[in-house]
Amino acid sequence: MSRARIVIEDVTDPEEVARFDAQDERARRNSDWLQSHWPDVLPQARGRFLAVAGQEAFIADTPEEAVALAKAAHPTTMV
Repeated sequence: MSRARIVIEDVTDPEEVARFDAQDERARRNSDWLQSHWPDVLPQARGRFLAVAGQEAFIADTPEEAVALAKAAHPTTMV
């Protein structure tokens, strides 16, 4: 069995840094949204798969379907 190799790079390109920062901010907003809406989302999401994008829940029977729904609704913010 081979071991995974970890590579750490120092990213200094301002455009790349800005893109990473924007992704981090979207993730924080989505996490905050989910925490505050969890009681509303849980009944429909129990036993299913959940993706959150644009402070909106996407619930599906497979993880691929949940991600596809989120990407369809928010194509410019999904990576």
